[in-house]
Amino acid sequence: MGLWCGRAIARTVETLGEASENLFRGDRLPILDFPDQSPAQTQTNPDVAPTPSSPES
Repeated sequence: MGLWCGRAIARTVETLGEASENLFRGDRLPILDFPDQSPAQTQTNPDVAPTPSSPES
């Protein structure tokens, strides 16, 4: 009885592992469309702090 349960658990874990591999492989994930941003657009964004181009003396 214990051997039978062990085999059933092992098969279940193996099946779950294969399912998670398929999920994280990305075959079923949607492709996200990100808009292109030029440097001028990122500098005018008030939510983003500008980065200094040279260290201040």
